[in-house]
Amino acid sequence: MKKFGFWLTLVILGLALTGCQSQHSGSREYIPGKGWMHND
Repeated sequence: MKKFGFWLTLVILGLALTGCQSQHSGSREYIPGKGWMHND
């Protein structure tokens, strides 16, 4: 039963981390002096 709780915790943590990331479409633009900036 301990293993089940461990895996459940890992799954919840993984979902929380992927949900908190910003969703960029991948399009970027180079701006001199600032570098690569997301433009979506």
